[in-house]
Amino acid sequence: MKNKKKAKRIINLIKIIKNRIITVILLFCILVLMLALNVYAQNKIINKQQTIIKMQTEEIILQEEIIKGLKEIKDTKKSYVNKKTVQNKNDDFIFYEIPKEYKNQGGDLPKDLQIYAFNLCIEYKFDYALLLAMIETESEYKQWAKSKAGAMGYMQIIPKYHKEKIKEFSRNETDITNPYLNIKVGLDYIASLQEKYGDMDKALTAYCFGEAGAKRYVWDKGLTSSDYSKKVLKRAIRIRTELGKIKEKREGVEK
Repeated sequence: MKNKKKAKRIINLIKIIKNRIITVILLFCILVLMLALNVYAQNKIINKQQTIIKMQTEEIILQEEIIKGLKEIKDTKKSYVNKKTVQNKNDDFIFYEIPKEYKNQGGDLPKDLQIYAFNLCIEYKFDYALLLAMIETESEYKQWAKSKAGAMGYMQIIPKYHKEKIKEFSRNETDITNPYLNIKVGLDYIASLQEKYGDMDKALTAYCFGEAGAKRYVWDKGLTSSDYSKKVLKRAIRIRTELGKIKEKREGVEK
């Protein structure tokens, strides 16, 4: 009888110890879980802070690049624009207000840039209205326009095909997005094509497709014009007419 009581007490004691061990293990697990959650929360906060810092850093870098880009454009403008030439020749200059449909889509062609382009056209003996029509067709007046083929800027210049001219006109070979250089390279190219072929349809087609492409896709088929050349020439007529009306009004006021 005594042995049974003793055995019962031992069993009860074992149960108590077992329950306490389980309780300790559960408490330990809860503590570990709490610590893990705390570490996770802290890491999440740290990651969020790092993301914010990274975004702020990127924003600062972007702002610096924009400021740098604007400064480069301003400096390049000074080097490209001959102030004396502009003053002597821009009496006949007429500011062209680009169509609203292009303005609403981010297009822009500032007056200073137009004056520069106008005087370049005088230098190259090239039709200013035609140059504006090309800019409208190529980039819709968007300075930062870029095609899948890598053509950039107002005149959609592909740098690798114009390396010599870019070096000739600018110190910085990667400066083709600069609007002044972009327009000068494009105008120089189309003027050279016009002189070579003596036909504006052919010159424009070669500008669009490249001379080899124009021969393969247009001229070898017995055609001299392309959809591109027709579009540019049609727009040039519209722009020339608009500039003519503005000039007539201005002359009427001056009289």
